Amino acid sequence: DLYDFDYVDELASVHRLRLGVRNKFQVKRKGRPLDLVDAIVWSDGNFNAGGDASRFSTVSVDARLRPWPNVWIDCDGQLSLDGSGQSRFNSHLILGRPDALLANVEYRYREGQSSLVAGKLTYSPNTRWTYAYETRCELRDFRLEEHEVWFQRNYDCMHVALGFNQIPRYTRTDGTINEDEYQFLFKIWLKAFPKVGIILD
Repeated sequence: DLYDFDYVDELASVHRLRLGVRNKFQVKRKGRPLDLVDAIVWSDGNFNAGGDASRFSTVSVDARLRPWPNVWIDCDGQLSLDGSGQSRFNSHLILGRPDALLANVEYRYREGQSSLVAGKLTYSPNTRWTYAYETRCELRDFRLEEHEVWFQRNYDCMHVALGFNQIPRYTRTDGTINEDEYQFLFKIWLKAFPKVGIILD
C-alpha cells in the first residue's frame, strides 16, 4: 500500500494510441545529406475518455529546421481540439556563429497563462573576450521581466565573467509593488568542467 503524495497519484490507468507521421526533407551539401526539415506531427487517443469527451483532444508537433548555414530553428507545440486550454507553442531560433556574433531567440506560449520572449546576443571579437546581453519580456502585459549584460574573459584553462542584472519594477498578482532589483554578478569556471564554478552576486 502506497500513500498518495500529490494529484499525480490520483490518476487511474490510461490507455492511449498515438497516431502520427514524420516528414523529412533532405538536400546534399558537400557530398553529405542534410535535413532541411525534420518534423513529426501526432495525436494521442485516450481510450479511457468517458462521456462526451473526445478521444483525440490534441494535435502535437515537433520540428527541426536548418534552412541555411548558421541558422537553426526548433519548435514544438500542442493544439487543443476540444477547447480545454491546453494549447502551447515553443520556438527557438539560433542565428550566427559562436566564434563571432550569435543570436538566440526563444518564444514560449501557454494558452491563458503566458506569452514570453527571451533573447541573448553574444559577440566574440576574438578568442579572449566575449560580450553578452540577455533579456526576457512578457508580451501579455508588455513587461520587461529581466535583463543583464556580461563581460567575459577567456583564459587557457578557465573563464572569468562580470555581469550586471536588473529586474524592473512590477506589480504582483496581489496588487503589491515589487521595486527595481539590481545585482552585480561575478563567475569563475573551468573549461574542462563547465558545470563546476563559483558565482557571487
